[in-house]
Amino acid sequence: MAKHITLTFATFAHSLGAHQRLTLEASQLWHEEYITADKATQTARREEFILNYLIGYLSKPKSDLAKVTKHAKKIMGQSRDDRTADDHKLYSAARMKFTYHIVRPEKSADGSGKVDPVAKALEWVAKMTPAQKRKFLAAM
Repeated sequence: MAKHITLTFATFAHSLGAHQRLTLEASQLWHEEYITADKATQTARREEFILNYLIGYLSKPKSDLAKVTKHAKKIMGQSRDDRTADDHKLYSAARMKFTYHIVRPEKSADGSGKVDPVAKALEWVAKMTPAQKRKFLAAM
């Protein structure tokens, strides 16, 4: 028989916030990798993250991992219209977690969420070594 744990609302919210902070800190390395990766690598990372998030969410004690993985891959392979409402909510949750932890879109100075590409390019160039700057300019 399973033990029931009494948890206050405040403790639950506190723990959720602490876990969110810890996972955000732990994902910093993957965020840095993602923002410097090419499009193919970014796509592969997104798909890998979403698939494993789905598997993690769908897995329960004594679950058949092969069946869970098959279901997760089925969700990934379906269009939005072909997914059940619950599967679509789960897929959307996985996508939002990926965006929050890995992509971390930047806000613009005006708060619109759109980053000025020229300002971003200048910021990146400022961080380059002289050799990287020469290589960058030669490619233009």
